Amino acid sequence: MVDGPCRECTARKKGGSWRLTGVKSFVSDAAAADWLVVVAQDEAAGCRAFFLVDARQAGMQVEVLAWRDVTRQMCDVRLQGAAAELLAVEDGVLWPWLRDRILVALATENAAGAQQVMELTVDYAKERLAFGRPIGSYQAIKHSLADMLGQIECSNVAALHAAWALSGEAPQSAQAAAMAKAYTADAYVAVAQRSIQIFGAIGFTWEMKNHLYVKRARANAELFGSARAQRARVIDMIGKKAA
Repeated sequence: MVDGPCRECTARKKGGSWRLTGVKSFVSDAAAADWLVVVAQDEAAGCRAFFLVDARQAGMQVEVLAWRDVTRQMCDVRLQGAAAELLAVEDGVLWPWLRDRILVALATENAAGAQQVMELTVDYAKERLAFGRPIGSYQAIKHSLADMLGQIECSNVAALHAAWALSGEAPQSAQAAAMAKAYTADAYVAVAQRSIQIFGAIGFTWEMKNHLYVKRARANAELFGSARAQRARVIDMIGKKAA
């Protein structure tokens, strides 16, 4: 399996200019962008390349998608002979650099989101009364909050370690980024879902913020490779080192 963007868009050189044709799905905030970096398959060379594209030109069509995370805009981008400028960086150099930083950015967002969910849940557990006592005083709720805290602390460590590895260009930076994305994605989903359980019936309503965190967590978990896909990459990297 090829890592990263595949062949849903092709590039052809006509005279001194490049033209791109194809569709890119689930592009974040494309409708608000003036310029896009598009990965396309160079038909002549038979390899991927990166292009800078004016998002406002006639050959571009951007459609906002119905997306489960209503706080983040996702779009389909359709290119029909769109003019593009080739970026003079090899695919094997640029894509790993981008991929690892995107994964760390998502891991950081996951860790911060889970932290915010826990703080909201702790505040609610102190205020919500059941049988004359705050629900946070009951052992079952305490255990749930303690589990959430443990997952958040591990998420923070994973994200910080990956950021440190990338900042110093450490040999294990790609592995650290994949591990951080995998762990924090699972943790964010688990913490958001447990928060709704602690809130109870009101946690399912539109009036509460809980559903927004669940949707963001579930969406982040799939972006740029699920936790399962990231763990498979880690196993592959470790296997290559051992060989």
